[in-house]
Amino acid sequence: MKLSLYKGIFMKTVFLHIGLPKTGTTALQSFLRANEAALARSGICFPDLGFRYPNILANRNAHFLIASYDTAPHTASFMPQEEYYTALDRLAALSEEYGKILLSDELIWRICNRHSDFLPTVKQDLASRGMELKVIVYLRRQDEFVQSRYRQRIKTGETFSFYEFLDTLRQNKYPLDFYDSLNKISDAIGRDNLIIRIYEKCQYEGFGHTLCSDFLTIFDLSVSDGFTESERTMNRSLSGTYLEIRRRLNTLPQSIKDTPSLSQSIRETQELNLPSQTSQKQTLFEPGDQEAFLAHFAASNSRLASEYLGRSDGILFYEPLQELPHEQVSQEDLLRDTLLVLGRSLQKVDTKNKELKLQIEKLEKKMEKNCLTHRIKQIGKKLLGRE
Repeated sequence: MKLSLYKGIFMKTVFLHIGLPKTGTTALQSFLRANEAALARSGICFPDLGFRYPNILANRNAHFLIASYDTAPHTASFMPQEEYYTALDRLAALSEEYGKILLSDELIWRICNRHSDFLPTVKQDLASRGMELKVIVYLRRQDEFVQSRYRQRIKTGETFSFYEFLDTLRQNKYPLDFYDSLNKISDAIGRDNLIIRIYEKCQYEGFGHTLCSDFLTIFDLSVSDGFTESERTMNRSLSGTYLEIRRRLNTLPQSIKDTPSLSQSIRETQELNLPSQTSQKQTLFEPGDQEAFLAHFAASNSRLASEYLGRSDGILFYEPLQELPHEQVSQEDLLRDTLLVLGRSLQKVDTKNKELKLQIEKLEKKMEKNCLTHRIKQIGKKLLGRE
């Protein structure tokens, strides 16, 4: 293994996977955790550093880098907390055994674009502990990304329309100009330390052309090297009437909209592939808007493909833009599917109530038995003259 030299010290490498969000990050992180032993045999550590954060999955093991920083304003300076330094010291200890350490958190994409001092600080702090930094990023075509991101935001409680969401992205300057964003990253860590992959099945490398096999090729590994790809449970995005039902339910009080039976009923009703659910892929963009939206990034994407990936044709994404029907919801379909969702939810509540009733009856019988036993003992003591 080739090691870099820093002030006379041979460096180990920290590979930091930063997203983008909605590029299979959860599935990839789960794969890495499930294959922790296989990675270790190849000299790669995917550590669990022991930190836990609200609403953050444990496999996002790089979250300590941004835990106190995620909600900071654009102008804020990077101010690491104590756990940041604790984690870096743990990584340094692990680097005594492993040549490569792998960290992942998709929110870092946004943070390192918002705060210019983030990556230089992390790079310097790692270097001072004998580790160099390399960044891995997966890019998803912008029109696909914003649609997937919107559906996820609705699932997590937002109420805005798709076009209101696009306006929010513009106002918040969400980093969708990938060429500009990668320039900032390469300026911070050096272009040689930036690994760019494309989130398209036709561009995946490795056995089976899957996301996980593609990721392994970064380390010259193959799934056949003792790795296991479990059958991925399809987490279908909400669409059509079910997306609209969820969006409208999000306007209800927290105690109602977060009811588990309601959320589960929406997912299950959609999965049943009822007549109102079309199998044909649709778009949230109105006719003509998707092409115009993507055209805004055409020149930037082309420069990225040429300068960073060495593609003379300047093509970044190979999958063609399809002419898809606009995802529209009729009031008739909305009413019908709302009734189906509410019916399923009430059925779940009824089942749960029956289970609770049985549990209460069992407890009551147990209490009656205990009371009766206690009373018998008291009577027995009296008869024996002990009281």
